[in-house]
Amino acid sequence: GDRRAVDLDRNQLAAVQAGPVDLFVSAGAGSGKTRVLTARFVDAVLGVPPYEPVRPESVLTVTYTEKAASELAERIRVELARSGRPDAARAVPDAWISTIHGMCARILRQHALAAGVDPLFSVLDRVEAALLEEQALDLAVREALEVGPDAFALLDAYGFTDVAMATEALCAATRAMGRAPDSARTMEAPEARA
Repeated sequence: GDRRAVDLDRNQLAAVQAGPVDLFVSAGAGSGKTRVLTARFVDAVLGVPPYEPVRPESVLTVTYTEKAASELAERIRVELARSGRPDAARAVPDAWISTIHGMCARILRQHALAAGVDPLFSVLDRVEAALLEEQALDLAVREALEVGPDAFALLDAYGFTDVAMATEALCAATRAMGRAPDSARTMEAPEARA
């Protein structure tokens, strides 16, 4: 029978045969996530029941790493070619197979003007982001020191490293709430103690 009977276990096959529904596949390394995602994608493109045939670029598949996304795209391309669909295999580079960052970057590029961003933007890697954060913090500390004695007192009481770590934590928490760091309200010392 089924060409996948040997490749997929019972749970994996159930995930593939769940049909055209939103599905989150979470499992440990080496558990067969890529096989499941490949089979779901290929079955959807080929129209294997319960799927209706779709174009590769109409399927969204999000993975955790660029390496996993590349591997998944290549497996899908090979399987579509093996299944007699070289046209679909050639369309795989246009499919939505990426990390969450890659998906968001693609959406922003497609709607750059409406989003108010440069369509040639790039996504920072961790090193670049850390360098920019360090530069921004250094600039903020210098500006705060120019404004008045409160910044001196804060740095004297807690030290630069602790103030920097607290500031970074505050920025991260604010972003996690979906707010811009500059939306935080400043409280004067007597108001904060109350």
